Amino acid sequence: MIPMGSRSNDPTPRLLSREQAARYCGVCAATFTLQVVPHVYAVRIGAKLLWDVRALDQWIDTLTGGVAVPSQTDWLARLDGDDRANKRR
Repeated sequence: MIPMGSRSNDPTPRLLSREQAARYCGVCAATFTLQVVPHVYAVRIGAKLLWDVRALDQWIDTLTGGVAVPSQTDWLARLDGDDRANKRR
């Protein structure tokens, strides 16, 4: 098996197997199963369970107090709020 990202022309996968997701989070597969799986839902494609890198990032951000990337809806709401604030001036 070729390790993730070992070929320069291979895209970085968005969905990861349990083992890949555990490595991504910096833990062993057993710890991933106990500590992460209850909080981050897997995507089922056929018989495979895969974890979305973005969902893992969001979960990690909640643990570390990191800044989560706002959704399009969040950005639009912020812009709408800014427009209303500017009209009051």
